[in-house]
Amino acid sequence: VNLARNGSFEQGDKLPEAWPGGAEGERPAGATLGFDTPGLFGKRCVKTHVPHDAKPAWTGWRQEVPVEPGRTYLYSAWLKCEDLKGSLQLHAHKRTGAGELSRDNPYTSAGPAISGTTGWTQLAGVFTMPADCRIFQLHLTMNATGTAWHDGVLLVETQQGELGPLQGRPARGLEVWPVPAVVKVFRHDVNRGYGGNQKT
Repeated sequence: VNLARNGSFEQGDKLPEAWPGGAEGERPAGATLGFDTPGLFGKRCVKTHVPHDAKPAWTGWRQEVPVEPGRTYLYSAWLKCEDLKGSLQLHAHKRTGAGELSRDNPYTSAGPAISGTTGWTQLAGVFTMPADCRIFQLHLTMNATGTAWHDGVLLVETQQGELGPLQGRPARGLEVWPVPAVVKVFRHDVNRGYGGNQKT
C-alpha cells in the first residue's frame, strides 16, 4: 500500500536505499547525511546535520514516486529536530513524466513546521495531482542549520469519503450497553441515545 520505498529506512548499507541524499547546488560546508539509531519504527532512521556556521541550502533526502494525474494521495512522515535554526516540514515537487515541473502548483509542503528542539512529530498532507503530473517527488529536506531526523515516510492513494448519520439495527441475540440508571430502557430501544451513549 505504501508507495514510498524503504519508508522506515531499514534497507541500505551506508546510505538508505531509494533515498539519494544531497543538496540542491553545493552542499553546505560540514553537512552530514546518514543513518541514526534507534528509529521510531525500527532500528534506524535518517539524520541530516548542517553546522550553524555553514551557509544553509536545501539539504536532505529525496525520492521520486510514480503517481496518476487527478488522483489524491496522503503524504506523511515523522520528524524531530535539535537546535534547529530555521524550520523543518515536509516538501514535495509535482513533476511530469519527463521530470519537468508541473504547470499547476508544482511546489507543495505539509506542516506546521517545527524548529528548535522538538521531539518526534507527525506531519501530513493530502494532495491531488494535476493533469500533467506523473511523478510526486518527496523531499525530506531543510533550508536551515542544526540537526533533523526523519522516519516512517508514507505515501498512499486516498479516496473521498462522506460521514453519514448513525443508524440503529435490530438486536440479534444478547447485547449489553450502559445507560443512566434513571432511564427506562425497553427491548426495542436500540435506536435511542441515552446520555451520549447510543447503541448502533
